[in-house]
Amino acid sequence: MKKIAVFAMFAVCTAAHAEEVLPGPQEVLSEALRVRYETETLQDLDLTIRGPNGVRGKRSVEIATKLYDGRLYVLGRFTSPQRLRGTAFLAIEDKDASDYFVYLPAFRKVRRVSSFQRSDPWFETDLSFEDVERHYVEDYTVERMISSDWESELVDIIEAKPRYESRYALVRFFVARIDRAILRIEYFVHGRTHASKTITAPRASIIREGESLVPGRIVARNVDQGSETIVETRRIVFDPRLRRGFFNSSRLEIRDMLPFATAHEKDR
Repeated sequence: MKKIAVFAMFAVCTAAHAEEVLPGPQEVLSEALRVRYETETLQDLDLTIRGPNGVRGKRSVEIATKLYDGRLYVLGRFTSPQRLRGTAFLAIEDKDASDYFVYLPAFRKVRRVSSFQRSDPWFETDLSFEDVERHYVEDYTVERMISSDWESELVDIIEAKPRYESRYALVRFFVARIDRAILRIEYFVHGRTHASKTITAPRASIIREGESLVPGRIVARNVDQGSETIVETRRIVFDPRLRRGFFNSSRLEIRDMLPFATAHEKDR
């Protein structure tokens, strides 16, 4: 009987210790956002937009991301189709409110995107401006976390409410237990019990560089409209050598291609 009591006490202590070392939902989400967004890259992306009746259009865009003093800078330029060629955008992250600029060649002018336009479609795709922004765990009120199997992988599903101005009332993150890759995000608008939009990154597409986990393919699906946008990485360069002056609104009017380096280049 004494041996049984000692064994039972050991089992209880072991279980308690296991519970102590498991990270909470805020810690899990914070780490997932860090490995996803704290990366510096040059990317060539191909976008395919599909509607209920088939392909509606295609886009090609070059995007550069760089971190300076903890702030993320993003510069992108569309290379096709012809009617969008030269259209460029710039995002400069700020702790209080990020600056977002768009250059439209047809009007030869740079305009600022207001906070009210962040949920608008991103250049006629199923993505929005806020989807392509960097997010922090502090941007959300974390409601709960449950563990589940998804696509033959153990994931932590975190439900959170945006603290920033958003059309979504709830966001659900599917975070891989093994490496904290974000494999899926579901967005719920006010008054809805089903997701209005989903963004999925297949496990096989995840590109690892150091601690960074960049999806090489994502599928953004507008459930209500029955459309989807597939984003595929054609070429990626990590840690590009770009100066801060490169990320300037005056550069949006320059039609040159982004300066792809050859070092550490990975073709997909």
